[in-house]
Order: sequence, then structure tokens, then C-alpha cells
Amino acid sequence: MIYVVTVHWKDACWLGAQIKRLKKHMGEEYKLFGNCPGLEPEWCEAFDWCAYEDQKADTTDTNPANLNFVTREVLKVADDEDLLVFLDGDCFPIVNNFGQRCRDLLKNHPLAAVRRLENLGDMAPHPSFCVTTVGTWRLIKGNWKISNWRTWDGLPMRDVGSFLGMQLCANELEWKPIHRTNNVDLDPVYFALYGGIVYHHGAGYCMRNHRCSRRTKRGEVALKKVGTLSQVIQNLARQRDDFHKLFVNGKYIQFVMGELNKFGIEVYG
Repeated sequence: MIYVVTVHWKDACWLGAQIKRLKKHMGEEYKLFGNCPGLEPEWCEAFDWCAYEDQKADTTDTNPANLNFVTREVLKVADDEDLLVFLDGDCFPIVNNFGQRCRDLLKNHPLAAVRRLENLGDMAPHPSFCVTTVGTWRLIKGNWKISNWRTWDGLPMRDVGSFLGMQLCANELEWKPIHRTNNVDLDPVYFALYGGIVYHHGAGYCMRNHRCSRRTKRGEVALKKVGTLSQVIQNLARQRDDFHKLFVNGKYIQFVMGELNKFGIEVYG
């Protein structure tokens, strides 16, 4: 069995897209476990197990806490050999036989996860897309809590996945990084394809400047640009199942540029 863990943070804007593409691409039986803080209870009907605002009294308003909360529920019912797949609410598969692709990632590693080197050298495993077995998660006592970490060039950072990275090191387990594979980049961090397997919007629930934009002092201009671009791409994703080809070969780029021009915003620069 494959157990998919996700969190939809006070907004159902990506829920339909994620569920549609899981059903289309998984290729085998799976169960969807989620936490939907701030959403109405009826949204939980799309899940095999779901918590909403009134049911999550033992969690805090952080993504790591919500992920850990849902994962504990999976561990109550899953077997060690079952797959555990973490997906951010604005992340979903873009290829067929996604279940088998996840299994292939674990052929030589106990865990595979996104590594966002593009985010100023972030080295930690990221929960936007992470796959492991339930047995491995139990063995290392997996935990998404935030801890101190360092980037590839030694800069200090504090983010989700840092503690998990230390847990893997403590157990002498080498994990498989999944890197960004965009051929077309509309932003250095957001709107990403990883491993040619999943799309991660990255700006789906928390509209803020990432480390790259803060470091280059693009400030509010960058935030306005990424906010408008986020909405344009989200609309495109609703209309086109193959919208991700925008980041593979530039398909739909003229549409995106035209939409941004309505706001006086250029795609590049």
C-alpha cells in the first residue's frame, strides 16, 4: 500500500488539482491522509483519513507539526513495507506509474526527497516531495521539525527537513536527493519540476520572498511578480493537464507573458 501524506493550509485552491493527478498518475492503490487546517469538514470527504481545524488540538500552526500529526495516524495502520509519500499541498505527480516511480527511487536508498540547491544551497531533505518506507520512518523516528542546518557553502539556515537530515546521518543512512529539472525557469525557486516526476508550485499557500529574492534585495517588486505569476500558473494548471510542459519546453509561455503584461510585469528581469 502507498500512503500519501499532505497538508492543505487554510485553502483548498490546490486540493482538486492534487487529487485529480494522484488518481490519474498513481497507477496502483493508495490512501490519502491529510490535514486541512481552516477548511470546512466536507473537504475531508476526498481523503481516506483527514483532520480539519476542530480535530487538531494537539498540533501547532506549523507545517512540520501538521505533517507529523498526520504521519502518526499512518503509522497506526500501516505495515513496515508500505510506502510513505509526502507531498506538499501544491505538489503533485506529472508522470504515469507514479507509484512505481516512487519505488524505483528507493532501489538503492532508504529515503528520497527534494533537495533545493537552488534555494541558496539548501541541503536538507524537503517535504514538498519525499518518499520512504513506513519501516524506515519508524526506524529513524522520522520527524519534520525545524532545526539548525547549513547550506552547501556553510551558511547557517533553519528550515523544515533539517532535523530529518540529522536523523538520517545519525543512523548512517544515505538518502537520495531529487533535484530541480526545469528547462524553463520563471523563478529561481518557485514553479519547479523535480526529477521530472512532480510539479511543486512553491508559492501555493504562503506568499513570501524566498532566500534568493531576499539575498538579491528584490523585495516587494519580487513579491508582486511572484504573486501574480503564481495565480496565472495556477489558472493554467486548472485548464491544462499538460501545463507543466511550460517548464519543459516553453509551451504556453506566450500565454503566461500575455497575462503578466496585463499587470505590467515582465516574466524575466
